[in-house]
Amino acid sequence: MATFEDLKQRIRETAEVIGDVSVDLYKRAEEKTKILARKAKLQAENASDRTALRRIYQEIGKAYYESHKLYPEPELEQSCTEVTTTLERIKERDAEIAELRAGDASGEDAEDADTFEDAGEDAEDETGE
Repeated sequence: MATFEDLKQRIRETAEVIGDVSVDLYKRAEEKTKILARKAKLQAENASDRTALRRIYQEIGKAYYESHKLYPEPELEQSCTEVTTTLERIKERDAEIAELRAGDASGEDAEDADTFEDAGEDAEDETGE
């Protein structure tokens, strides 16, 4: 039969094994956390760069359109035509909004007028006018 000392020794050995396993698990978790944090940082940086890249492409496209809208290269002719058509539709709608605003003598929609003006400014920004 095992003595009390033998039992104490087994408990100590078991505690040491548990301690060693706990330290190992902690180190693994710490390493995994560092990897996940680095991965998240890299993904955030990539997302930021992709946003910047989209903006740059947009600026290039707008500059190309402005300089070639009358005589685009054949492979971009359809896209330039679509941009021109879209800009014309925006202009027509802006004109109609201005007419409706001018015809509204009651002033009931004075608060909405600011919202429409903001939207019109956005459209003007897009048209370059």
